[in-house]
Amino acid sequence: MVVFRAQESQHGLHHVSSQLPCRSRPVPTRNDGGSGYAATMPRNWRLSSVLVIFLAGFSQSPTDRPSLSDAQAWFQACRTWLDAQDGTQRENPSKSPMSEPAGSAAEMRFSAVGVILRLDGRLVGEAWRRGPGTAAIEGALSEAFGESRADRRIAALPAELRAQLGSRLALELEFAGEPQPLVGDRLDLMAARIEPALDAFAIRNGDRWVFALPCSIQTHSQSAFMNYLALTLARDVGLDPAASKDLKLPDGAAAYRCATRRLAQRTANAPPFESIRGRQVVSASSVDGARVQRMATELATHLVQRWPSMDGLPAESADALRALGPRALYQPAKNAWPEPVSPPADQALAALALAEFSNSVWAGAEDRAQARGNAIATLESLRRVRDGETDPVSDASACAAAWLAAASLDRSDAAWTDEGMRTWVRGIADSLRTGPASTSKPSPTTAAMAWAVLGESMPEAWRTIAWDPAVPERVVTATPWIAPASRVPALDIAAAWTRTLPPLTDSQFVARIDGASAEDLDGGWPAGSQSPWPQAQSARAALGLATALQRKEWIDPNARAKAIECLRQAMRFLVQLQADDDACHAFRDPARARGGIRTSCWDSEQPIAASAYALLAAVRAADALDGSATPAP
Repeated sequence: MVVFRAQESQHGLHHVSSQLPCRSRPVPTRNDGGSGYAATMPRNWRLSSVLVIFLAGFSQSPTDRPSLSDAQAWFQACRTWLDAQDGTQRENPSKSPMSEPAGSAAEMRFSAVGVILRLDGRLVGEAWRRGPGTAAIEGALSEAFGESRADRRIAALPAELRAQLGSRLALELEFAGEPQPLVGDRLDLMAARIEPALDAFAIRNGDRWVFALPCSIQTHSQSAFMNYLALTLARDVGLDPAASKDLKLPDGAAAYRCATRRLAQRTANAPPFESIRGRQVVSASSVDGARVQRMATELATHLVQRWPSMDGLPAESADALRALGPRALYQPAKNAWPEPVSPPADQALAALALAEFSNSVWAGAEDRAQARGNAIATLESLRRVRDGETDPVSDASACAAAWLAAASLDRSDAAWTDEGMRTWVRGIADSLRTGPASTSKPSPTTAAMAWAVLGESMPEAWRTIAWDPAVPERVVTATPWIAPASRVPALDIAAAWTRTLPPLTDSQFVARIDGASAEDLDGGWPAGSQSPWPQAQSARAALGLATALQRKEWIDPNARAKAIECLRQAMRFLVQLQADDDACHAFRDPARARGGIRTSCWDSEQPIAASAYALLAAVRAADALDGSATPAP
């Protein structure tokens, strides 16, 4: 069994937040409703069909949840009720009771219902109730509206605006289906089986129930912390699993998972869409060369917007901010940049991706010029090291990516810079040769990038780390750097990909058919033992495959159609990770988040490196997928 690993931490693909689990609001505190917050944690990337097959044992039939048509009927009933609500009233009586929808929807069975209310992307109210029945739906909606009416910012609005509050709130509505018992007695292990932001999790103690629905879990970024959340939920029904050293549930208590049906809307007057972890599912048939080109343009636009705003600042302050360069991590749900200074390797990788995009003949002239200007500005910010920043000269990844970015800019117009920048670019290559390359042991990706820069002067020890044709994951991670630079003969690359392509496509295929994941994860590769579901790290494999397909001699002609289809599926997954208008319904500043790559389908955080890797993959995949809209059989 071949296992692909890329457990490297450079370029921020594993860095999301250094925070420990924390909450600024409590998780559900009673057995009929509630809410909660938590932070996110680092993840590993791995391609492992063993883990995928293991998870298949926990899959659940989608028929165990309400039908889409019934959920849509109830959404319309809730929307009508909400539109009639007046935010100026001290109490919360509706002008009329909620009307049940006609037909089968009135008899719809559900075990719990969750309501999220937003104003301009900001959470202002949420609640849940046990089902079934109209009273449960109206109760959750009424409580959530009560929270929104008490919101500090809303309460400060003029009365005439608060009177229209109900009609201005965007609605998210989720129904949980029949609870399915989880096998086992350790609460933390059972919670870990819940697929992130897709299944509801419930605990029963006697006749007391508590539910955590994906709409709330994803809103508060708790998907990565189901084990912590499970302990809090248990206390809400009178249990204390922590009192047992192995976190076992006592007799009479049990844990459950529930498939759900979730609907959301971008704005209060927009039609609802079925939300699968925050957005609609992208069809593989829609992913062709033109779609990937559009994706690349959106990614480039997003990366350009990651610089801090300098509007209205004095010249000296603006210059200091400009020297810091683009910011590494954006949290769309909070509209926050938690780290004021970005790692140089992340910035250099972004510069490289933008430089390559600026050379794409299919991109618009204005988009190319903007990307090129931003790549140059990023390199300039790396050259000007400010207090609190890490000098890129001491970082092998940063040196290599910055040098490659400069070389990419040279291919279009070598007159893009002055002698000062030329001297710096030569200096980082020299420092790479005499510094890190002579003393440290790099990751395989860093070694491959350094080899692209150093050529024949590359230390032999680093070459061995960078390239091992017998190890498929080394082939995948090294190809984007050493193949275009011709550091390995074309015949050797072709032979290595002949061995690499079967396990790469097999792992992707097994992940698609095993039934453990929703269709939104199709095309990605499992991320490893800590989080086996596909995440943004899949962009690395997509980049390797897209690069191999750029030259006909690098992929066996007999396997080319299979490789192109594998790439199409991988790019479909990356498009799924991209924040579109639907995904932005939960974000406070949609324009800033739109086009960026989320850490995962259930985690809205956007590391700059994830978007940079995806942009590199998209630029190189566009030509391979151009004119191949019909999937290979």
